[in-house]
Amino acid sequence: MNVLGCFDPVSINAIKQIKALKKYPLTIVVKQQGIVPVHVRIGWLKKILRSYSKIHIEQEKNQNIDLQLQEHVDFSRGLIDVERSIRQDILKNGYYFVQIVNENAYPSRAEHIFSVAKMCVELAKHHHLDVHKAYLAGMLHDITKGQRLEKQKQLLMAFDPDKLELPEPVWHSFSAVYWIKQNLYYYDRSVLNAIYRHTMGNCKTPLDKIVYIADKIEPTRKYDTTYQTKLAYQNLDKAFDYIYQQSQEYIQSKENE
Repeated sequence: MNVLGCFDPVSINAIKQIKALKKYPLTIVVKQQGIVPVHVRIGWLKKILRSYSKIHIEQEKNQNIDLQLQEHVDFSRGLIDVERSIRQDILKNGYYFVQIVNENAYPSRAEHIFSVAKMCVELAKHHHLDVHKAYLAGMLHDITKGQRLEKQKQLLMAFDPDKLELPEPVWHSFSAVYWIKQNLYYYDRSVLNAIYRHTMGNCKTPLDKIVYIADKIEPTRKYDTTYQTKLAYQNLDKAFDYIYQQSQEYIQSKENE
């Protein structure tokens, strides 16, 4: 029996369907087109199904198809629908983060997130820091900002109730960390701390400062950030201090209106 699927990514439901057919000799046919290269998806399937000797896996080459699998991954839920054994590979390689952002943010917010991530990567490269961690922190820093406040409140009530005393516009930096742990199964402390600190500015590490700076001065912002951007490439600490001071002065001016 030839069974066709995309496996982009491999979903828990798709594997359940395959295992239900395990009494038959099966050829799993993997569609060539996809977000992730076909050889990677075939590798995932071989890893997941390695104990099933009667299952053969190959890429699509005009085979006759007996059954097409029903596949769906809801990226608004992160990686919950994805087979557990490949989640770490997805995180390690940064697969599907564009889709995760697009499913959790309005278009204008997604544009900002992508721009922040790009600047985080550029600053990390320039300052010889971990580029992958900078990318993940940038892509995920506003991941819960589009959620209803009630949903963010539930996360904070469960894990960080003291933060509910802070203004609602900063909740997302804290709720994001708990969403990431629950929905992406990602626990790197340096990345999570950078996300957690990006609204309050209580930055301690170079990665913290990169995310804070990029969030404030990325190119889609509607003001001139030429000086701040130049300073960020010259000296992270000086750029952070300057931008943080500017932010505090702006907040103070709004409070005095």
